[in-house]
Amino acid sequence: MPSRPASRPVFHLVPNAHLDPVWLWDWREGLNQGIATCKSVLDLMDEFPALTFIRGESAIYEHVKARDPETWKRLAKRIKEGRWDVVGGTYIQPDHNLPSTETLFRLYAKGQAWFQANLGKTAKSAWSADPFGHSMGIPEILADCGMENLAFSRPQENLFSIPNPAFYWEGASGRRILCYRVPVGWYGCERDEIPRRLDGALKYSAEKKQGIMGLFVGLGDHGGGPSRRQLLDVQAWAKAHPEVEVRFSHLTGLFSALRAAEKAGAKYPVIKGEINYCLRGCYASVARFKFPYRKAEAEVLRTESAAAALSAAGLAAKADLGAAWKSLTFNAFHDIIPGSSIERAYEDQIASNGVAIHQAQGAANDALLDLARKIDVRVPEPGADQPSAIPFVFFNPHPWPYRGMLEMEASMDDRPLWAHRGKPEECRIELRAPDGSLRPWQRIESESEVCLDIPWRRRIVFPAEIPAMGWAVYSMGWVEGARQVTAKGADAGAPSPESIRCGAWAVEAKAGGEAVSLMRDGKPLLDGKGLGAIVVDDPWGSWGGMGEEKESFDFSTLLETWKIDGVEVLEKGPLRAALWVRFCGKNSRLELTFRLEGGRDAVDLEARVFWNERGARLKLVLPGMDEARFDVPGGEIDRGAVGEVPARRQVVGKRFGFASDSLASYEIKDGALRPTIVRASRYATEKRHAAAEQPWKPAVDAGELRFRAVLAPGGADWTRLAQELEKPPLVALCPYKKWSGKGKAAGLPPSASLLFLENPSIEFSALKPAEDGKGFALRLQNRGRSAQTVKAVWQGKPLKLGALKPLELGTWRLVKSKTGWTAKRDKGIS
Repeated sequence: MPSRPASRPVFHLVPNAHLDPVWLWDWREGLNQGIATCKSVLDLMDEFPALTFIRGESAIYEHVKARDPETWKRLAKRIKEGRWDVVGGTYIQPDHNLPSTETLFRLYAKGQAWFQANLGKTAKSAWSADPFGHSMGIPEILADCGMENLAFSRPQENLFSIPNPAFYWEGASGRRILCYRVPVGWYGCERDEIPRRLDGALKYSAEKKQGIMGLFVGLGDHGGGPSRRQLLDVQAWAKAHPEVEVRFSHLTGLFSALRAAEKAGAKYPVIKGEINYCLRGCYASVARFKFPYRKAEAEVLRTESAAAALSAAGLAAKADLGAAWKSLTFNAFHDIIPGSSIERAYEDQIASNGVAIHQAQGAANDALLDLARKIDVRVPEPGADQPSAIPFVFFNPHPWPYRGMLEMEASMDDRPLWAHRGKPEECRIELRAPDGSLRPWQRIESESEVCLDIPWRRRIVFPAEIPAMGWAVYSMGWVEGARQVTAKGADAGAPSPESIRCGAWAVEAKAGGEAVSLMRDGKPLLDGKGLGAIVVDDPWGSWGGMGEEKESFDFSTLLETWKIDGVEVLEKGPLRAALWVRFCGKNSRLELTFRLEGGRDAVDLEARVFWNERGARLKLVLPGMDEARFDVPGGEIDRGAVGEVPARRQVVGKRFGFASDSLASYEIKDGALRPTIVRASRYATEKRHAAAEQPWKPAVDAGELRFRAVLAPGGADWTRLAQELEKPPLVALCPYKKWSGKGKAAGLPPSASLLFLENPSIEFSALKPAEDGKGFALRLQNRGRSAQTVKAVWQGKPLKLGALKPLELGTWRLVKSKTGWTAKRDKGIS
């Protein structure tokens, strides 16, 4: 393990200026400080000819170039000389546990594309100075993006032991990244700390037989970089210690030395799995930002995939999602998405989530209307002075067929149907499938309470089928005397005022109880009484325990067990049944709507939380789980009862699984899965606070929060369940072209597929335009336990993609030529 060469030890001092663009300040101050820091470092470089420097995050470079061209010219000169090392490769320095796999890829794609275009080079060394732990999928993502090295500082040795500062981190597919964790100190240092830091490094080097030491120098956090005093102290210490070679270096120099030592015989250990945990409170802090961020990610990704598939087929224009991706990648920063910034900063970043969502929604609508103009959209010819039926085009953003319930709501006419006033049930509608056949539907409550006794708006739920990564046109219209089509096997219903059933499933809740019973085939899905809600004591700050105190991630002090004080059947079938249940505590409440659908082996959940607590945490309790497989960025990992841990979409045990479109913090405790819904900490605080302490300071997340979830047996197809939960089919009302049965077909069929993946365990990550505009990029991951040859059908023809190892991520570039489409394996930044 030692990396000592035959000569004296070499200390690679790496000057840096870790800069949080958002933290105890807003993004304007953060980016502007980036300019000031760069100017300061450049001035010192003029004064100290040996001084080197590293800088990551293309967002900072972009800001410097745009707002201070003179400083940019000086900076570019130092890069060309090799004294200024471009590192990181990302747009900003992201969290490594909370963003989606695809968002992490885009951080590298966006950053490296900027570096290549503006500097003629890309980074080779990833730089994670401050993120709070690292998912097991990070090596896969880095390797696929062409990164060779990773330097980081958290979690420290006392939280996660590694036998050597230099080591290889091996991903699940066997790909490796050479890593270096700061062994002495951290990425920054105090103004007077250099002599002590170097003394500590000398001692460590001797004790651990380390011939190559990487040490990081700079003031840190708010930029600043190294100070003049620090540089003079380095010179003085080096002069007093001739037994050590002290050199100003950078990540390129450090990793080059480590690789040279390896060639000379040094051996580095190999680490597998995740490098976690630290600062676990961040997995749940500031849900009012996290929830819309997850929504924005899903909205942008499903729009991008649909628009890319359509534009590749010549059916829609390419979507402009630049502002959306800028928002998503910036907000993946490791003090934004974890919930550790000030309240004022979150007002800005929550607004930017809205930018991403709005741009994605507009792009999706444009793409679907482009498609609709090319489809032979037909509806039945209406009677005299009757409105025509209303067609909707649905698009499935997944490369497998969608089969399930969908909702539609539309106005049956431009004005209320006055002839049916007081008799809304007499207003009959027809629902027609893409082939023109009549289909069953169930009326559900409209989203408004306008004209309740006069038919006008009609909202329905119906069983739909949409081809893989394709479209289907359904229409609904008012037809006097229309016959209701009966669904085969539709048995959703409400046996009592406190229960619903459908197929193998039954859900029941009783006022005054503490749990909701979920039954499948007459047996409880969960142990004990069923699904419950509790509030536990959580006086910890934004990050949780700064010292990883057990009490900060293993919550044992129960404050409240919430009771059910309201139960109501909302939908009685026959296609879907719904049960509303309200849990209440002293100051807060949780409203859950359970839905059962015909043909679906799962329970769907919609949640609305009204939270008014301080120093507390709300958890669901799902008894019947001791260990589970957690979905994480870049892969999945098995965990047991190890306290609060991060997860992305789903947590799946042998007996049951749970997926959410918003939650990210879970624990397994006392034989139960306990997802955290929300915690009431303070903004940007390291301190513990009693609930009644400083009542004038706002508690985070007071107010209303909403999320969706699904519960199903552990053996369900969780890849599809979780992805369809996050990214349901897109839909747009579209104009019709002709009456049914009249004239020749004009355009595309009302239902078709563009991309189909035959392998159930191959997870679809993205389909997007290539960064350089040459073709499209398709990204997949093998979530199976054995190597698989990917079987794909693209625009009706087989697409040769090759094989993926277990949990391997792969990116292909799809290019169209005169002879058809070809697929070639490419880097993840393409």
